[in-house]
Amino acid sequence: MVLPSRTGTLDPIQIIGRSPSIVKLKQRIPSLADSSAPLVIVGETGTGKSLLATLIHLQSPRGSAELQTLNFSVLVERDQRIALLGGSSPDLPTTRRSLLEIPSTTVLKHPNFASPYLQEKLAQAIATKKLVRPGAKSLQLVLCRPIITLRSPLSELHRKGKIVAALYGCLRKFEQLSIPPLRDRREDILLIAAHFFRRQHLIADFDEPSNHTLSRNARLQPALKRFLLNKSWPENVFGLKAYLGSLKVRNYKELFEERDTIELTKVKQLIDEGRESSLQKSLGLIEQYLVDLALKKCDGNKTKAAALLGLSERSVRRSGLLTSLDH
Repeated sequence: MVLPSRTGTLDPIQIIGRSPSIVKLKQRIPSLADSSAPLVIVGETGTGKSLLATLIHLQSPRGSAELQTLNFSVLVERDQRIALLGGSSPDLPTTRRSLLEIPSTTVLKHPNFASPYLQEKLAQAIATKKLVRPGAKSLQLVLCRPIITLRSPLSELHRKGKIVAALYGCLRKFEQLSIPPLRDRREDILLIAAHFFRRQHLIADFDEPSNHTLSRNARLQPALKRFLLNKSWPENVFGLKAYLGSLKVRNYKELFEERDTIELTKVKQLIDEGRESSLQKSLGLIEQYLVDLALKKCDGNKTKAAALLGLSERSVRRSGLLTSLDH
């Protein structure tokens, strides 16, 4: 399914599947996009919560604006607070807007990882559509459409003390969508696998899962189908995509540069031979490559690159990994 945007062009982002639950979910996207009310999306890791939020945003009246994302699970509290509430002097050297002030869609990932204080501030901002930046006195309007994503049901997180009462009471009033895990919709596995391989212009062709090669065919081989269908995929679509990508890497070594591929091969050989290796040195080389890759993806924006890596900019700067951009 390729969804047309508001301008009539085709958007390449897709939700793949023909299971009843996915078909029903795809049918609801247009009406969900037309709403401006906050939305809660629940699903295990890798089920496609961010993808669904992105599709809803692209089909909405806000679709021409950049989608904003705040992932509480990967940021320290200071960075969470600045992103959620913004800030001004003397707390910050320059005034920073809250992501909630931006007239777009803001995806708030895993707010159960925020402190009780920030959870209460989030609940207040959503309920009143207003907030006060730390260090400031005037009220700012909440102009975004919040989409909250959770790995577990809202009621379960509240029962376990992960969501404070104020945020639970606020979010429970809004619609909650549930994305089923891949193990509950196995009829979608081969469709998703074929989609990923078409995107790579590659196909798997092997007799045994441990002895696979890649060729430019147009169909999934029977042995691969059986192997994919028999796996439980605990990380769902994310895990399936990563596995299929690893088939390509194992054969064409396109993920790493030559020096990183050699480094991986050396470490594997040392381990196979029972000899000592320098894990820290090897990981450092690969880590720097991934940082460089993130910087390239984000056009040199260090803040976005750090977020893409699931790190705070401060911690990455402290490690010295982002300094290569300055040279």
